[in-house]
Amino acid sequence: MWTRARSGRPRATASRGRRRAARSRFEARARFSTSKCSPRSTRPCACGIGRWLIVGRRAADSGDDLWLMPAAGGADARPYARASFNEVDAALSPTGRHMAYASDEAGQLDIYIDSFPTPGTRILVTTAGGREPRWRADGGELHFRRGSEIHAVALALVSGALEARATARLFDLGTDLRAYDASSDGSRFLVNVPATSAAPRPATLVVNWQPPGSGAEKNAVR
Repeated sequence: MWTRARSGRPRATASRGRRRAARSRFEARARFSTSKCSPRSTRPCACGIGRWLIVGRRAADSGDDLWLMPAAGGADARPYARASFNEVDAALSPTGRHMAYASDEAGQLDIYIDSFPTPGTRILVTTAGGREPRWRADGGELHFRRGSEIHAVALALVSGALEARATARLFDLGTDLRAYDASSDGSRFLVNVPATSAAPRPATLVVNWQPPGSGAEKNAVR
């Protein structure tokens, strides 16, 4: 995840919430720029497990693409999914061996899963539309959004190959708002919903946040 520090520079945060060393952050970003990806055209979208940062790049000849950038720097970024259609919404599996993403190859955004970090075993997960995939912690289920609905698809390894099984509609948000997240066991969801009241609400910024049970105090700024 990318955030903006007080200095105004972007800061990369790993998927487990750990900050990368400053030198690695900026070296990696510079390396990505040397691959003809200007800062304006790159949109970091997900973090890999330790070694890779997954970023989105928009190009005139290929639309939205997914690229891999070494988290420690020292090497050029390389394309992971780049074609004449769009690839967006990357989500790395808990094991780091597969990546789910949405592509409009068939004319609409559908969910695909491919091997990671080297693609080549791609499977189609949805055929009626889907985007914003989210993995369950054990890798046995993938959640995704279809319009205003949240769905789940069961996944299984068969002879070493990943297969998509039954898909179930979990609930309808009642509105087509982007961005949601699921708990590690898939039992709870954090979603964007329209405000039920027109009354203004205070904005809350939580600083120095630590995971529950860490014993660290949370400081809220209103």
